[in-house]
Amino acid sequence: MEEENAQDRKRMFSWMNPKLEVRDTGKYGKGVFAKENLKKDEVLAIFGGGISLEKEWSGRMKKYCPRVS
Repeated sequence: MEEENAQDRKRMFSWMNPKLEVRDTGKYGKGVFAKENLKKDEVLAIFGGGISLEKEWSGRMKKYCPRVS
């Protein structure tokens, strides 16, 4: 089953509406800006990802998700 999940993760993707672009804000780093008018209820982005078991991500959490105490 874990092998099947690994294959599914490879198929995940993200998509951003071509009417949008990522640019430097000049103050806050990068931001997403509209290149042209958007319609109400238009999809802006789809973020892909995978589902992982805790044992697969617990080590990465310490590195990529720092906690403030």
